[in-house]
Amino acid sequence: MKNDLSVRSMLVDKMTGKYIKAVDERDLCDYLPLLTKDSEEGRKVQIFDFTPIVQYFHSELESKLKQREHRDLIIKRGTVFNTWMRLRTITNDNLLCQLSSQIMKDSEEVLSWIHTRLPDLKLNISAAVQQPNSYTNAKTEALKRFSDDVEVFFEVLLCNIHTTAKVDITSLKSDFIITEHCQSIRADILELLENETDYRNREFSWSSSIHNICMEDLGINAEALVHLIDSEMSVEDIKRQIINQAKWETEWQGSREYRKYTLSIPKADDDKIERIKILSRLLENINSILSLLDRLKNSDAYFNEDSEEQAEFESNIKGLLPNQNITSHSK
Repeated sequence: MKNDLSVRSMLVDKMTGKYIKAVDERDLCDYLPLLTKDSEEGRKVQIFDFTPIVQYFHSELESKLKQREHRDLIIKRGTVFNTWMRLRTITNDNLLCQLSSQIMKDSEEVLSWIHTRLPDLKLNISAAVQQPNSYTNAKTEALKRFSDDVEVFFEVLLCNIHTTAKVDITSLKSDFIITEHCQSIRADILELLENETDYRNREFSWSSSIHNICMEDLGINAEALVHLIDSEMSVEDIKRQIINQAKWETEWQGSREYRKYTLSIPKADDDKIERIKILSRLLENINSILSLLDRLKNSDAYFNEDSEEQAEFESNIKGLLPNQNITSHSK
């Protein structure tokens, strides 16, 4: 993996300057680039009050968690989120400091707790065995439980970053624990994605679903996926490899002989395609979070409290957040 963080973020269309995602659905990585803005004053970067974004994803994730048994996960995320929400109403500086310290303490405990859970959740994915006559795929369900933990990690981390930006943004420059947690989780996600796409020793196996993704419309952008995996093979390389295996065949239709040029690749498993989509979205989101942390670390960042610019920021995201009535909550 290359060291440049930009390599690990989303692919950019050179013609339009727009991001190209593996899965074309609205997600966290669509919003994180909007949180910061270059200031006219040299290397200064302003970060906006992104409370509405955290609230939206909290609601989205809550509906997902209700589909599976997640008692401890729900309780722990709720503790952090509810305490964080109180920051909007605090005007006393002493109480603000106390509450911020509590959020930092609770969030770091939850982040560490999730980090220690992920190895077992990964093992569950590998060990999952499909039961006869089951309506759900065991491996996909195990991956969804892994995904739930990772998404809670994202939410709690955003509460942590927001609180730190509000009360002591300079401290982010010296952070290494949160960044290392993110890097570790990123490595876990990438490993799972490489397994699902049969990418080993810097190449895809012939049975890899990447061939179907490159040749068919399966709801995954092949260019973005190959970029995410950091493959040395391009989509054109993969297509060329498939075409080179094509064969001429002869067949009869009635009394007339025809020649066919046949491409043949193993059919993609629908459950595997679903898992690739889940992992691609997780990887794009963790890449965006790492890029945000890197931006805040390597610039003179400050928490923007200008009401007009905050209103402009909220106006920009209003069109992206479905059915959200966003009003300014900056303090």
